[in-house]
Amino acid sequence: MMKFSQRIGLTPVRDVIQINDIDDILKNRIWNCFISNYFRILAERELNDQYKEGNRPIFCRIFWVNFFLNKIDEVPTDAYGYVSTKEVLQKIKDWFNSAKWFEIYDFVEFVANLENINPRVKTNFISNCNQYLEAELSGFRIIDGIVTPIISEIEIESIEEAINSKKINPEVIHLKAALGYLADRKNPDYRNSVKESISAVEAICCKIAGNEKLTLGKALKRIQAKHPMHVAFKEALEKIYGFASDAAGIRHSLMKNDIDIKFEDAKFMLVACSAFINYLKAKM
Repeated sequence: MMKFSQRIGLTPVRDVIQINDIDDILKNRIWNCFISNYFRILAERELNDQYKEGNRPIFCRIFWVNFFLNKIDEVPTDAYGYVSTKEVLQKIKDWFNSAKWFEIYDFVEFVANLENINPRVKTNFISNCNQYLEAELSGFRIIDGIVTPIISEIEIESIEEAINSKKINPEVIHLKAALGYLADRKNPDYRNSVKESISAVEAICCKIAGNEKLTLGKALKRIQAKHPMHVAFKEALEKIYGFASDAAGIRHSLMKNDIDIKFEDAKFMLVACSAFINYLKAKM
């Protein structure tokens, strides 16, 4: 569930969707993903058949030389001259704990693109990491080994502009509910998030049309008569509403669960509907 400060618009959307920061929970989950998918299993799986030495020392040297860019002959060793994996891991952890958010994503990219690694190990790391990024509402995903933004600053600003209203308007209530369903890290409800986003557009159109009981289609006709809109824009609004209202739409399939609504769908609808609302407020 969203925090009170988020529901009433006092916590910026950018703090709900993590785009310029990584909170401690996400940071810990990324670290745990690294340890679970790489370090703990290195004694069981080969990095590459050509290596005869233990896997962990090789892995530590890779990090020491290629990530930290240190001299290879200065890698920490134990009393017997072997690579001290415990000391290197501690150095990685110390760096990780003090790293900035964008440096954490540098780390993730580096790990996701390590060479001579069992492909299954890489695949599991990327898959698990992406699950955590989605669960903790990161604005990034690992796509083809690259940490890629899935939401832009402009999109964030559009949502914030639509939500951060001093007046308690119906469309704002719906948008905050949509964000709340999307931002619930324990039990996200993408289906109802989409429904609320579209209801927000319907609410503002009915308000502009002067009758809150109208359907979106009828409201748009009244708006068009008083405030002519570009035909393509009007049709776009109708199609978005149709997504929720037709036989295969959200509202008619809530009980059937025959549409698999995902984070990307809910995020798109929240951004698109916020942009439509901002446009209508500015134009009308």
